[in-house]
Amino acid sequence: MGGTGIFYNSVTVNAGATIAPGGTAAGTLTLGSSALTFIRHADAYANFRVSAAVNDKIDGVGTLTVNAGSKVKVGIVPMEALTAGQTFDLIAYGGTIGGQGFAGFQAVPPANPHYSWHLVDNPQKISAQIDTFDYPKWSGAVNNDWDISTNGVDGTANWETGDRRHATKYYAGDIVLFDDTANGTGAVPST
Repeated sequence: MGGTGIFYNSVTVNAGATIAPGGTAAGTLTLGSSALTFIRHADAYANFRVSAAVNDKIDGVGTLTVNAGSKVKVGIVPMEALTAGQTFDLIAYGGTIGGQGFAGFQAVPPANPHYSWHLVDNPQKISAQIDTFDYPKWSGAVNNDWDISTNGVDGTANWETGDRRHATKYYAGDIVLFDDTANGTGAVPST
């Protein structure tokens, strides 16, 4: 289930299903004081895009429940450069979390090593807090190919960390910097 707007019926997220607020742009899915339940003995997923201006969120949840044996695996995707300490509200609810409570939620580590984050249990909301964020800067150290690493093994180390101390690779979703300090000159084809 995904999208924006107001939904007035209770929502149950079944095994393997994903709830993803927002649409083509980040936005809010409001449940109009309805119940949001993640069923037992199955993992479910909740994905959120985050930025300083606007982020995906689920709002207006009347009753939030994570049944026994369930884990709600929460993922975030940065839409812009972030800073350590930034916090984004993801789910707002009334009262307390039923079932396993906050322990039923699990932050999914990003496949991209250029940022890390954790979940925060705030009063009547679940938030994401950024621990580290680094943007790769083009160096052209190996060649001029801009390719994507999907697993840390493939891809070319034509980038360096923002502090310029370590060679790195480009990962999907990276926020990058070109500042005319790279080795050599020439076009940078994306492959």
